[in-house]
Order: sequence, then structure tokens, then C-alpha cells
Amino acid sequence: MISMLLNQLKTQPKNLLESFKNLFGSTQARKLAKEYEQTIRSLFEHPLMATALIDLSGNLIQSNRRFCDLLGAETHAEAQAEIDRLSNQILDQNLRQTLLSGGANFYFTEKQLTSRDHEVVWVKLSASLVSLPTETIAHRKCFAILLEDITENKKIYSALVRAEEKWKSFVLNTPNLFIQTSSSGQIIYSSPSVKHILGYQDEELLDAYIWNFIHVDDLHRFELALRLWQSNLEHNKVGIECRFKAKSNLWMCLYLQGQQFPISAEANGLIIDGYNITDRKILEAQLQDTEKKFNSLILNIPGAIFQCDSTYMMKSINSEIENITGYSPSDLICNRIRSYLSIVHPDDRARVKNSVTQLQSGHHSTSLEYRIIHANGDIRWVCERKQKVFSTSGQAVWFDGVLFDISDRKRTEEDLWRSEAINRAMFRVLPEWLAQI
Repeated sequence: MISMLLNQLKTQPKNLLESFKNLFGSTQARKLAKEYEQTIRSLFEHPLMATALIDLSGNLIQSNRRFCDLLGAETHAEAQAEIDRLSNQILDQNLRQTLLSGGANFYFTEKQLTSRDHEVVWVKLSASLVSLPTETIAHRKCFAILLEDITENKKIYSALVRAEEKWKSFVLNTPNLFIQTSSSGQIIYSSPSVKHILGYQDEELLDAYIWNFIHVDDLHRFELALRLWQSNLEHNKVGIECRFKAKSNLWMCLYLQGQQFPISAEANGLIIDGYNITDRKILEAQLQDTEKKFNSLILNIPGAIFQCDSTYMMKSINSEIENITGYSPSDLICNRIRSYLSIVHPDDRARVKNSVTQLQSGHHSTSLEYRIIHANGDIRWVCERKQKVFSTSGQAVWFDGVLFDISDRKRTEEDLWRSEAINRAMFRVLPEWLAQI
């Protein structure tokens, strides 16, 4: 019965007391009207709701503590002053007229309120027109106002909007590509950089399966990475290098990483990001080729290649040193068994040391010939050429050099010198010998 009465009161609120009288009689009508008023008032005293009753003239009939707190008011009078100050913000004139004319029973809107301390508060406002029965008058129309503080929600929403804008800006401007796939590997999104790197338009990739673009030699490794990414474990966020077929039918080298969408995102599939490493891989291949050529040169050069410091301690030296000196590289590196200077002929040692001093004083390279004592005790001649190596700061950090065995050349030179000496001596005595004949 009460629910029927309330429905009737919603549709015919003009003469509330008469409606009660017709249904229950005069005494019972006043009693029900009073209970109805108390019910409405108790509703507006709910501790979690900011509620108020405002008459048609804008006077505050009743408000709860939450309503006053939201307006920054301590007393009923301060709350009334805030309502007067924020009158059009709390009760929009156009919507107010809509309620009064019966065009709507209630309305919802969001309002930005500014407190006396200039603090901005966002509220969700619900307003409806109700009739309060009294003993003295048949009914009393007023506005029922309910405010919900949504300031934090607004801040969170604004933060999300800013984050989304930043993310969109990042995706649109980053050189990295982003590809979203379903759990089965079907492409459902590709970022603009995909066109720049691979040459595909969006529609050319959509609905295609990603492994159709992976080089056959990289396919097994890529499928293994997909399974790891789909497991969504923190330690499985591995990256792989693989070749991806571009629209030009060339193979582009990409570094790819992927991860599954979080459960909270309510999306099924993977997001794969990557960047182009084709130029780097080309440079790596060229470097490896150069390194192979350099290693081949070192292995085939007829001399010992070395690095030493300013004290002539060998930092590195190739195996050819054993053919020249009779000592293995491990004997000489870091003076492990003996120092290199210890096998230099004592009469030439000062000159060898002085060559380092010349390099340190400004010479960029030196070349000298000197004798060493072979492990078997023989005297060998060597030709040494070395130069300074500089750090990025311009400091000389070590010396690179090469050592050649020139013992055969020296023996030939000595033989030639002896032959020339004999010839000169013969030419001196030849006239005297001829004269005696």
C-alpha cells in the first residue's frame, strides 16, 4: 500500500494531504504525512551522503553534516551563505525550471564547485522536486539535493587521459614499432612506425599471422619466444633478434620483445615491440669480416706482433715470437718467466730503451735494428718497428709493434762487407805484385 501511495505521490504531488485524506481519512492522513516527512528527512541524514532540502526560494531547509563539510561550512548559516554564493552552480536555472514545469522528475549533472578557500571540488549532483506534507499546509515543494564528491575520480580520470595522450604520442613518434597480436598470432594492430621500417600499410598486416613474415631460419627461435612471452613470467621477458620480411621483399633485422596483456586490461594476446637493427647487423658483419682478415694477416705475417708498455713489458704477443727468440709468448707476456729486455743483447739494450723515450717525447713511431740472444745461445738480429696508441683523451696508453728476424740479411751484409774488404785490399797490392813480375 505504501509503495502504491508513493508512486501516486510521484505522479500527482499537487495535493499531497488530500491524497492521504482520500485514502485513509483526515487523522490517518496527517499521521502518514508526518511519517512520510520523517522518512524523507532521515534519508537526507545519511552519514555517507551529502544531502540537503532547499525550498523554491533557495532557502536551506535541512542539510546533513556531509553536505556542510563539502561546502566548507560549520553551521547552518554558513551553509546557507555558501548556497547563496553558489546558487546557480548548485541549482542550474534551466534545469530548475524543467523540474518545476514537470518536464523531468530529476536530473544528474557534474559540477565544479569552488570553496571560499579557492579549493576546487568536483561533485556529481542529483536534484529532484519533492513535496513535504505538513499539518498547516497541504504540501510544501522543495528541491532534494544529493552531492557525491568525485574530485579524486576526476584526478584519476585526468591522469589516465594524460597517460593515454602521452602513450599515443609515444607510439606515434617513437622509432620503435608496436604490433598487437591475438593469442593465436594474428595481427590486430600495428603502429605507424611499421610503415616507416617495413613499408606496410596498416591494412596489409591486419588479420595476417605474424610468423608468415619471419625468416624460416629464425622461425623456431621466434615461436619459442612467443611461448615464453605468453607465459607472462617476469624472467621470460626475453628479447630476440630475427629477420622480418619487408614489403620490398628484403629481410630487415629486428630486435623484438613481447609480453602478454595484463588480466586487468581484459585483452587477450600479445604486444610486441621492436626496433630496426639492420644497420647494426651489417656493421657487425663487416667488423667480423675485417677481424677475420686482420687475424689472417697476423697469422701469415713473417714477424712477431706485440703490444708493450713504457717499460717494455709485453702485454700481448703472437706465436711467431718463438720462431724468432726461442721463447714462447707465455714466457714473455707480463714478464711471467723473463722480460723481453732480458734477451736483448747487453750492448744494444740502452738503445732499445731509448726508443721508448723517443716515442714518449713526441715521435709517433720508431724503427731500429738490434741483437737478441736466442734461447739456444745464438745471437740473432731483429728489426723492430713500433708506434704509440692513444686513448680517447689523447694520452699514450701502450705501444704496438712488429718484430722481424733479419739475421740472414745481416749475415749476407757481413759477407758482402768482407768480400768488399778483400777486393779493396787486392786492388791496393795488385800494382805492386804486377811490378814484381
